[in-house]
Amino acid sequence: MPTEVLWVDKYAPKKLSEIIGWRKQVEEFVSWFNRALRGEEKRPCLLVGPPGVGKTALVHAFARERGVELIELNASDERSAEKIRELEKVVVTGSITGRPKLLFLDEIDGMSGTADRGGVSAILKIIKISRIPVAMAANDPYSQRLRPLRDMAYTIRFHALRSDLIARKLKQIAEAEGLNITEDAIKAIAQRSGGSLRSAINDLQALSSRELITKADVEAMLGVRDVQSNVFEALNKLFKGSPELAKQAFEDSGLDPRAFLLWVKHATTVAYSDPDEVSRAFDSLSKADIFLTRIIREQEWGLLKYAIDFMTMGVNLAGEKPRGFIRWGVPSRFRVAREEALRSALAKIARHTHTSTREVRRLLPLIRIIASKGRLSFLSREEQAALAPLAKQPPELKEEKEARAEEKPRRRRRAARRAAKRSSGQATLSLG
Repeated sequence: MPTEVLWVDKYAPKKLSEIIGWRKQVEEFVSWFNRALRGEEKRPCLLVGPPGVGKTALVHAFARERGVELIELNASDERSAEKIRELEKVVVTGSITGRPKLLFLDEIDGMSGTADRGGVSAILKIIKISRIPVAMAANDPYSQRLRPLRDMAYTIRFHALRSDLIARKLKQIAEAEGLNITEDAIKAIAQRSGGSLRSAINDLQALSSRELITKADVEAMLGVRDVQSNVFEALNKLFKGSPELAKQAFEDSGLDPRAFLLWVKHATTVAYSDPDEVSRAFDSLSKADIFLTRIIREQEWGLLKYAIDFMTMGVNLAGEKPRGFIRWGVPSRFRVAREEALRSALAKIARHTHTSTREVRRLLPLIRIIASKGRLSFLSREEQAALAPLAKQPPELKEEKEARAEEKPRRRRRAARRAAKRSSGQATLSLG
């Protein structure tokens, strides 16, 4: 059913009793805040755990329930170090309304990189001068840049939520939205969420337009999540790690070289924003593409190591390491599948016609004629569908015809000159 509001916002907990799975963490946070208000606790509070498990939701629900004036900043935003420094005046003054204040810095592990080089120092200064409690949240507890903050903080740890707790929340939302969904489908969404309630709710909303949501629907839409998880970890290693670590990303992804190249192409535009960095990265990717094409065309598998180097280490060295937590997103499954099907189709046609895939691409307009006579039965339905949009006369074909038309007279003239030379030579020999 169409909806204007994200369900993760619509069904966010309004009070602490609605927080699922974190009774101990809620008690620890409330106790820390009370001690901080009384002046008994000088340490900031650091909430650490995977994304989507409820760290931010806990802080929001607490502030709403207790009437706390919440001053919030997402530290992964652009120029966050500058914005944090602007908070210095805020944290040394009391509340005008008389309500207690709480400064909350979310995603502080997102500050790595040149843009926020002074971010940690700015936070340390805020903590030192602040007269109000300071809470922070991070996804990566082992980030080396956060070590100064981690060592001085009161830490509350979160982990992936149990799937039965996620399923219970999904069932409540499904009933509230009037969804027709099977128990197996709810369990499947919960089990495939990776312990992230936010991810599970988003998946439920994505499926909500169906009249009946079954386990098969869930598997059809979310079946690639395990693969995506491996790919996301590999991309983190490729873009954030050393060149040597980046080289391992290909094997970690579990993908074939062509599919991995498509993912890296998509991720490059997410990781790099500087045009020069993007240009250098795509230069490496184009070289990798050339090697992969030669491997397929000439079966020179010894070139694979060079293709992997370009699409991993080459891209890694193209720019500055991106900041902490990145939502990589997913290249369109249909686009990836179509490109893979197209490459497969071109390779098969090339083998059957004893030519190169490049030549097959050039002759694509003729594919329609071949296909109409049933001569492409060796291609799968997906491969034939991928060829269909390309099996038409492209705009440049007219130019190619004109070029060939101009070439014919030149060929005739060259042939005539060669014939004349041969005739002249024969005449000379006969005279001799």
